[in-house]
Amino acid sequence: MKRHFLVSFLVAFLVAANSLVFPAVCVLGQGPAQLSAAASKLLVISRRSADTGAIYPEVVMALSVLPFKVTQALLEHGVKVRIVPTLVEYDPKLGEKGVGPRGWRQGATFENVGGLFHIATNSVLVAEKSVSLQDSGQLEKHRRPYKTTLHECGHAFDRSMGMLSRSESFRAAYTADVSQLKWAPPANLRYFLQAGNS
Repeated sequence: MKRHFLVSFLVAFLVAANSLVFPAVCVLGQGPAQLSAAASKLLVISRRSADTGAIYPEVVMALSVLPFKVTQALLEHGVKVRIVPTLVEYDPKLGEKGVGPRGWRQGATFENVGGLFHIATNSVLVAEKSVSLQDSGQLEKHRRPYKTTLHECGHAFDRSMGMLSRSESFRAAYTADVSQLKWAPPANLRYFLQAGNS
């Protein structure tokens, strides 16, 4: 039963993170989210920049909505959530020729990515800036740090739970859910419905 709950939670967490809006407390202007003592142990600012102040409240908001058990699992496995100026600044290897993000269109690089779960450092990375694929092609402020934080925390949680997303029960639950779709998925869900392990 516990394993089934975790699989269901993981599926919901990864998919919902891509379509969530800010909780009402933010929309209604009732003040910033408060991090629990546990969640505050997750957050690290890699290098403060002029853009850190803009992204920090959204990362805090995302961490404040994580279920306590997820936060605990991340802490127990030494995961950190790092705000970084760019992914490539944090890890220059991500900028090497031929290195690109899984599940992204041909030609995309980690310069275009706003976040990832960095296995080598056991860190959720949330970039302050990335290069836009759609607009100017210039370095721009991250547009979705709240969603990115939740999505990448889902990957970190998955890894901390032994890669449930690769288990037969997860695959079965995922396949069953996808088979029930009676409509064309919106663009923000297509990433989750592609073939492979992205």
